[in-house]
Amino acid sequence: MDKLSNFFTMASYCVPKGFSSALCDDFWAKSIAGGLVLAAIVVGAILFLITRKVLRRNKQKQARAEQLRREFEVAPELRMQHAQWKGDGSHSDISEAELAQKIKAGLQEKKLLGK
Repeated sequence: MDKLSNFFTMASYCVPKGFSSALCDDFWAKSIAGGLVLAAIVVGAILFLITRKVLRRNKQKQARAEQLRREFEVAPELRMQHAQWKGDGSHSDISEAELAQKIKAGLQEKKLLGK
């Protein structure tokens, strides 16, 4: 506390005199050094906050990109082949005429049974 009161006593004497007094050289050197240290701390804090914000946004972008990658991931080849459209043709070895005949026979049989 004593150093702080000495600083203010020197400030009240040296500030009005300016840089012209030789007695105040030590005061001005310490004041300038303290101001530079304070400025460096403020600039460092600002740079830290900016860097943290940029890194946080980058991390969020990477997480979002990974989420999108997982959402649009293509299924394995076997699953893709299983789900692939086979076309409008029949899946059996019989022709369309034979298939139509079997359908007609089945319908007639249902009619005869009364279903």
